[in-house]
Amino acid sequence: MKRIKQFMVLDGIGNPLARKSDEANPFIFYNLVEAVKFAKEEIGSKEEVNNYAISIVELDYLETITNK
Repeated sequence: MKRIKQFMVLDGIGNPLARKSDEANPFIFYNLVEAVKFAKEEIGSKEEVNNYAISIVELDYLETITNK
């Protein structure tokens, strides 16, 4: 089973940053290029105090628990 790569952009203290959109989960990026583009925009933004350092992390799910 091939997993789709997922990325998240975090601010300087580790809080996820959400893009302004109408997507179901505005925190998740499915393309690294888009995550980097968003991070560059956020670094230049003066709206948030913690945007002086931004991290991009890849989400990797170790196990999914289902109730059967």
